[in-house]
Amino acid sequence: MTERRTDTPGPEGAPAALQPVEGAARRARRRKRQVPPGPDVVYLERRGSRGALFYEARLEQAGPSWRLVRRWGYLGQRGWRRVALFENQEAARAALARLARRRAREGYLPGPGAQLPLLGVAEGAS
Repeated sequence: MTERRTDTPGPEGAPAALQPVEGAARRARRRKRQVPPGPDVVYLERRGSRGALFYEARLEQAGPSWRLVRRWGYLGQRGWRRVALFENQEAARAALARLARRRAREGYLPGPGAQLPLLGVAEGAS
């Protein structure tokens, strides 16, 4: 928990008190989300008349299965999140490649510092 110094005196004229700020660390983490590079991460952005949008998809191992975690929304906002489970890594990577191709067709481009992964999935497979 983070503490913040206040200018108001404490009880009975005591010097300024340190007060805890709830959730400050969580808010700071949300503001500075970094997308780690790698073959199992896709980060795309689209700028248009409706505003700037982002789309992030990543693969994570969850025990013996794999999950595809997708996040999307307006830049600077939390957005929405959806998780899909897959039995093996190949099926999860194929789904990730399909999503990346679909978003590219919709006008999304790789975000700053991000690259589209080469997943070894045939381009025609959707």
